[in-house]
Amino acid sequence: MKRYLLLVLIVLLLLALYGITYLKTIRLEKLKETLGAQVSVLQSKNEELNIRLLDKSSPIEIDKLARGKYEMKEPDSFYIIEISTNGK
Repeated sequence: MKRYLLLVLIVLLLLALYGITYLKTIRLEKLKETLGAQVSVLQSKNEELNIRLLDKSSPIEIDKLARGKYEMKEPDSFYIIEISTNGK
């Protein structure tokens, strides 16, 4: 009798462990799907931002931004001065 009771308890314990493992697997699959969707969204946003960066980093766009938004203008004249870094 004790032997059958012990066998039943072991079977029930194994079934409970299997059920817990199954539920955890389902939860992980849902998390995987959610993260996969987030990765797809972030990849498309990254591509869009890379395109915008390429557009904004062209010299023509930088010039437009400097003149329009920051009201910068070309200097009348400028000088290039060499600065010695060796202390002489």
